[in-house]
Amino acid sequence: MRRTRRGALAALALALAAAPAAAGVPGWEPARTLSPPETAAVEPRAATNARGDLAVAWRTRLGPFEAVQVTVRAAGARRWTPPFTLGPLARRVRDVRAVVGSDGRVLVAWLASGAPGRPGLGAFAALLPRSGRSARPADLGAASAGSRAAPASPPAVALTASGRAVVAWAAPEGVVAAAAPRSGRFGDPARVSRRPGARCASEGAPGLAATPQGGLLAWWDCRARDGRVRLIAALGRATGRFGRARATGVVGHGPTGAVLAPGEGGTIVGAAAVVDRQGAVRPAWLARSGAGRWTHGLVPAGTTVADGPAVARAQAGPALAAWTGPGADGRIAAWASVGAGPVPLGPAAALGAASRSAALGGAGVADSGAALVAWRGTAPAGGARAAVWIAVRPPGAPAFGPATARRVVGPMRGAPHAVVGAGGRALAVWARGPGSRAVVQAAVGQM
Repeated sequence: MRRTRRGALAALALALAAAPAAAGVPGWEPARTLSPPETAAVEPRAATNARGDLAVAWRTRLGPFEAVQVTVRAAGARRWTPPFTLGPLARRVRDVRAVVGSDGRVLVAWLASGAPGRPGLGAFAALLPRSGRSARPADLGAASAGSRAAPASPPAVALTASGRAVVAWAAPEGVVAAAAPRSGRFGDPARVSRRPGARCASEGAPGLAATPQGGLLAWWDCRARDGRVRLIAALGRATGRFGRARATGVVGHGPTGAVLAPGEGGTIVGAAAVVDRQGAVRPAWLARSGAGRWTHGLVPAGTTVADGPAVARAQAGPALAAWTGPGADGRIAAWASVGAGPVPLGPAAALGAASRSAALGGAGVADSGAALVAWRGTAPAGGARAAVWIAVRPPGAPAFGPATARRVVGPMRGAPHAVVGAGGRALAVWARGPGSRAVVQAAVGQM
């Protein structure tokens, strides 16, 4: 078992390298540069589905303007499609998000300001076929002056089993969503749900996920007039219409950063960062039974939350939550908590490789039980250089193995982003390089 674990970790470390030596690792490919060399590419987002279709979207600079670029790779294919640009060109693009549906189609959404005819901040989306052909982006119509649906948060994206695309964001009037049928255009943004009573003075950035039953799950923070923040959730139908919002019971004194993962039978497991009265940010779990009852509690952990959390859940097996936080010496490490018995998330354990600073890159679980956590930290040799750190739990193993790092050649731009599909396909992406020469790179493997 020890030899197998070491082999898996070595494969992941080499797969994150840009060096050709990684090409010889069985089951993993060498890292590849995905973005064109003449553009400045940053903030990549990775996405995959159960069968291993892959997509990467990022923000790019083209002269004085910015846009979104995307590349996809179908399951079984050996090459990525040439990157294509999603317009319109804008003065500023931010908050790119992507998701891959069960049929391989890709939904990309982003915010842009200074686009032609849209001087304010607006939300845009594009639904791409599995073949990777470009598609005309949709202006979701939220940038008009004084619009009550103007975006005030990053977008959240989901593709249902029936092929309906949904994009949600927080707006002055509350959380809104725009939906498009499998073959059709996006409708006007509409309120996801009425605020639960008069307790909400404002609503925060939403999360969005497709459920195994073919519906939708949305969640967001509800800030009350007394300053307390409640986490709210609402289930939606495949049509994109949501039912009544319900309080989950999670209450704090700041944004929760919650992530929820729907499962079979209407169950939901999630993690949140709960701010207590003293300002400490504690990791918490929450769960919904198939009967609709919410429960919650604090994750047993000797740390607070600096960045995160991320949550992953396979069809069978416990959920996984990850975040970064300080250890006993004050240095920042990645932490992971796995479900234990009746508790959705058990005691947390540090994954090692503490740094002066760290940023969470993502977490994923395959149906086999293999799990991965990625984050940005200081390179093992020290200094100011950043590294992509990876910790892996092989199938059947009781715990994560030692974290491994790969030093990024050139300055690293932001945090990496990593995802794992139910079938075990893993994808990690990051941006490196200075200013106008920044490029997006990716590594693909099978867990």
